Amino acid sequence: MQTGTLKVIKDRFDIWRYADFFPQIPEQFWISDGRKEFTRLEKRNADLFIKHEDEHPLGSHKGRSLAYQLSQLFASGEKKLTISSSGNAAYAFLRLTYSAHSYAFVSPSADKNKLTTLLSLKTKGKIIVSESPRTFANWLVNKHGYIDLRPSQSDDAIVGLMSLGFELFEQIPDLSDDYGVFSVTTSGGNILGMTKAFKNLQEKGLLKTLPKLFPILLQDYKGGTLTTERRQELEKAVSEMDGKIITMRPILKGQENTSFEGNTALRAYEECKIQNVKCKIDKAVVIFTGRECLKQAIPEYKVYSSISDFAKDFKL
Repeated sequence: MQTGTLKVIKDRFDIWRYADFFPQIPEQFWISDGRKEFTRLEKRNADLFIKHEDEHPLGSHKGRSLAYQLSQLFASGEKKLTISSSGNAAYAFLRLTYSAHSYAFVSPSADKNKLTTLLSLKTKGKIIVSESPRTFANWLVNKHGYIDLRPSQSDDAIVGLMSLGFELFEQIPDLSDDYGVFSVTTSGGNILGMTKAFKNLQEKGLLKTLPKLFPILLQDYKGGTLTTERRQELEKAVSEMDGKIITMRPILKGQENTSFEGNTALRAYEECKIQNVKCKIDKAVVIFTGRECLKQAIPEYKVYSSISDFAKDFKL
């Protein structure tokens, strides 16, 4: 139940609508995640809402985290930036980066439609297809002093994702512990961002009770990294908000016209609803995230297996 109104910048609908809740960055360094309105909240029935982060202009909720991360680095004067990604974070990073010294590493085994989209992007940065994306990114960090923007490595990613929690608060007037929020998470950042937002609202007396959180961890999935520290933070947040961590295999071909993340989150909700004694919820918000990329001809690209070849080609 809500007990008040939220202080926002009313003419903005990007993450900076909630700037008063973030560690302060001078406005001239604000990088927008490009939204001119809230991402759509679809009411399926009296008990189920779908939050369409898959309609975010940057393709997923990762646009929220990268917008804040890059703003912080822009304000700090950092220009050497890198990320390893299965696709969603790389897309947001390459769309938003302000620096020509930006490298996004993805695996050749990434979704081919996402890979094609990345290779076709007009960006100040560079997309590198590597057999070991994380190893290449770590080499730039350790050898050349680059900043790693992987969500699992940055608490600033959590700050940007607070905006998702605040937005749900604005869109759902009766948000309370009657609700469960279901979302696939790889780094834990989206869940921890919402947790921080909801607790902030409760501390300010704007939210009486906290919605329950149901993060979905993916079995047999190589994208994303949940560090030991983040796992512990996630378990603590879920316990405090009376939710449950769900582990399941990704639903790669679901009935919804969205990414596997959305189809997996919806399946988790459906299974939880059948076992409602364990879930203890009356209503749910299921977060769809990760846009399905259109099929198109893939451009030619080089797959790097050797850091020395990469360093030579890019004069590093």
